[in-house]
Amino acid sequence: MPEVGQELNELVVYDAASELAQAIQKAGDVNDTAKVAAVFRQAQPMKSAGRATC
Repeated sequence: MPEVGQELNELVVYDAASELAQAIQKAGDVNDTAKVAAVFRQAQPMKSAGRATC
């Protein structure tokens, strides 16, 4: 998710969508929103796919 003051861009949106899809998959049921939310919270913070590391 974006850091405070970080500009929203396509990489941030992709990261968030990817993170949500992984949480749904791990939860096992897209309709069990409480379980999806719990799995989503456990995954935080997720490293950005767009962040370069040196």
